[in-house]
Amino acid sequence: MSKNNTIKKSDKKFIRLEKARIRAQFFDIKKQEEKINELYQRFTKKDKKSIQSPV
Repeated sequence: MSKNNTIKKSDKKFIRLEKARIRAQFFDIKKQEEKINELYQRFTKKDKKSIQSPV
């Protein structure tokens, strides 16, 4: 995996599907943006933890 891409390919596919589900479920634009941001935060936090090595 390249250094620029911090999210795995399978996770990107999951995010794409979840974004589609969120957009279909919530009609309020602000609520959609909030849920999508939460989704991205969940994956970026996980990746940052796995990158850091324990000292």
